[in-house]
Amino acid sequence: MKYLSSCAGLLSVCVCLVVTPAPSVAEDNLLLVLDSSGSMAGQIDGEVKLDIARSAIGELLGKLRPTTRLGLIAYGHRREGDCGDIETIYDVGVPDGAAVTEAIGRLRAVGKTPLSDAVRMAADQLNISESKATVILVSDGNENCGADPCELGRELAARSIDFRVHVIGFDIKSGEDAGLQCLADATGGKYVAAGDATSLENAIYEVAKAAETQRRSLADRRPPRSPRLRLPNSSQFLRPNR
Repeated sequence: MKYLSSCAGLLSVCVCLVVTPAPSVAEDNLLLVLDSSGSMAGQIDGEVKLDIARSAIGELLGKLRPTTRLGLIAYGHRREGDCGDIETIYDVGVPDGAAVTEAIGRLRAVGKTPLSDAVRMAADQLNISESKATVILVSDGNENCGADPCELGRELAARSIDFRVHVIGFDIKSGEDAGLQCLADATGGKYVAAGDATSLENAIYEVAKAAETQRRSLADRRPPRSPRLRLPNSSQFLRPNR
């Protein structure tokens, strides 16, 4: 029986290892809108409500995921009776604890409650028609600048790809929070009532955690692909010549 001379040597087989790179980690974009209107100068258990909110935000900073980008908008903190008193006090980005603390430390509780325009500003900054994003609103009162939070919620839901407004009603009497609840419901967000320092801290953490979970992309939920082995076609092997 004759064999090809090449069979005298060792037969080499090439195995190709194909590794699919892990998907990039999705960033969570949160923009917190904080009520600093005159009513936030009120007290709960001897502590000013705005100070309670500051403390709760400070606690949140240490619990966010490293991939979470946070921004802050405040309203009613500079001028009395001015419905245009809305300001970005910290641009969306990886939060710097000292800078955030300094920004919220400058707030004063003096003005009106233009919460609808503040939430709209937040949505525009987050580019909700093209990006996944979440707004967290902390307010101790209803809109008092003529806008309709419920209508705003429907408008934002219609022009966004994946956007929610989570609302925390802080020290609001039952039955007086319909507008805030509707804003959350219209965008698929949560409404959480908080009546004191502990419940506010828990509420902010609860909705931030929900936002981080919702913002995870499908790619992040899928396990990384296993390496695949690619073998040569069987016709590539040398065969004996009969």
